Amino acid sequence: MTSKPVTISEAIERVKEREVVAVFPEDDIIKRNFLTGKLTFAGFTKEGLADFRVIPEEGRKVVVPENKKYPAVDGFWWRGDRAKWFKIPDHAEAWVVSGSGEKPARFDSSVTREHFSVFWKTLPGLGWASSLRGGVSEPGFYLNAGPSRIGVAWPF
Repeated sequence: MTSKPVTISEAIERVKEREVVAVFPEDDIIKRNFLTGKLTFAGFTKEGLADFRVIPEEGRKVVVPENKKYPAVDGFWWRGDRAKWFKIPDHAEAWVVSGSGEKPARFDSSVTREHFSVFWKTLPGLGWASSLRGGVSEPGFYLNAGPSRIGVAWPF
């Protein structure tokens, strides 16, 4: 049984939905969606979301989040901490959940701040790749300096 070929846009949608797709090295867009940090916001009001800014993988400008999944991110800024941002390495996925939101079924660790928690999981064995590039290997709040410096200043 042969399957019909998919277009790049169909393949990207499948990647976003975490379906298995045949990936060829020249398909850079598809690779970027596989090996990038992922972030989901859940259970927030519009006012609650206004306290966050998502940093896309390109890292040049920030986005006011919605209660949804973002497939390619570096992390996020939170209004409550001017010095630190939450870094999501390429091998990790994180969920930012309001006090009334539902936590993910499976996660490796979490941290709680005012009115929200961040849960995350990582792909085992890939943290070393981030460390080799001089980056951080675990998700978390990091100072905007040294190996965890991001090209986007605190946006509030």
